[in-house]
Amino acid sequence: SILIVALVGYAAGLGVAGVMGGIIGGVIATVAMVVPAAILMYLVTLSWQKAQKSKLRRAVEKGFAPLTVGLIMATSLVMSRAADHDWRAYLITGIATVIFVRTDTNPLIVVGAAALLGYVGFV
Repeated sequence: SILIVALVGYAAGLGVAGVMGGIIGGVIATVAMVVPAAILMYLVTLSWQKAQKSKLRRAVEKGFAPLTVGLIMATSLVMSRAADHDWRAYLITGIATVIFVRTDTNPLIVVGAAALLGYVGFV
């Protein structure tokens, strides 16, 4: 995760040059992680735009749709298993899932409502 990279860079710089070294180390570590991926994405995007009418591009796009849905569902399952420990938490997760699938409700509203239920002690 990018937060871990920044923390490791901060800790490394902190040990060498104090707080200012920690800040510089965190920034350098973060930039070193982000810049190569950003450059690669830029180059891939340029190539992708040039191949707009390619059959290969259409095939890749059609393949990515179910892949993306599957990855989102798998992530949701892993996260809910880690967070849900009783019937009330499962109920909130189920209701939130139905709301997300069937409506165009802003996710912040649903997450805020779930947080409020947790705050008042429902979960």
